[in-house]
Amino acid sequence: MKIAVSTKINLFQKPNSRERLIFFAAMLAMSAVFVRSCVLTSTKAVRTVQEEIQKADTERQQYMTAIQMAKAKKLAADVKAAGMKKKKLPFVGPKGSLEEVVEVVAQPAHLHSVKLSRTQFSEVKDADALSRRDAAIGFAGTFISARNYLEYLESTSIPMVIERFSLEVEDEQPNQVNIDVQGGFHALK
Repeated sequence: MKIAVSTKINLFQKPNSRERLIFFAAMLAMSAVFVRSCVLTSTKAVRTVQEEIQKADTERQQYMTAIQMAKAKKLAADVKAAGMKKKKLPFVGPKGSLEEVVEVVAQPAHLHSVKLSRTQFSEVKDADALSRRDAAIGFAGTFISARNYLEYLESTSIPMVIERFSLEVEDEQPNQVNIDVQGGFHALK
């Protein structure tokens, strides 16, 4: 038995409603498979990676706290030893010199093309063998002049121990940087 096909297939004719329904059902099924296999698995992976990052960040913070505690203990021991031996520590200024910190920071001879935008100083705080004065300094200038000013702050007779540092580059002037520094000045009691 032979079946003869007498109609020609025209690929350019408009599909009937049954063919459209089959096409949209197939597209919906493929979309569902794509969403399930790609999107949902990637969101699970992103969640697990975020959890791992949070755990690692917590561990890093605990580690940094432990390191800072160890450094503080070593610093206290070094200061006590320096007080007994009259040895000069590289980051500790002479006794009673913390009142002069404001003049040291704003000396025009060392500013060059740096403009101070913010200077905040706390009162002098006394600890075991050290006195400390916290400072927050904001300034702007070219990268080279800002670097030179930072080097000046770290090389004065009362050097600044930098604890937080942020640097921003302006979009309008790419050779200008805004720097915000927080830290402290230390001196023997």
